[in-house]
Amino acid sequence: MAAEESKPQSNNLTERTQIALLDPTNSLEKCIARDSKGLYRRALAGEIRNFTGVDQRYEVPEKPELHLMAGRDDANALAGQVIEELVRRKVNEPHDLG
Repeated sequence: MAAEESKPQSNNLTERTQIALLDPTNSLEKCIARDSKGLYRRALAGEIRNFTGVDQRYEVPEKPELHLMAGRDDANALAGQVIEELVRRKVNEPHDLG
């Protein structure tokens, strides 16, 4: 199934389960610099296959519900954006998450 064919199903899933489509925009260089577990280094060395951004393409959502500028904003600002979205959706208890 092509990625485009699966996207409407993903959108239906988000309507049913309160999952948001996110676009965490970031450069590969920034991902590598922030990678405390060394996963990007291992993927670049060929030890991990199908790693998003290395040998697996990242598919940007057509209509993300939240666009996180991970390469620009710090972790606190990004977390704040996620929290604001949860408040907007009136998700305030762990059992409300799905």
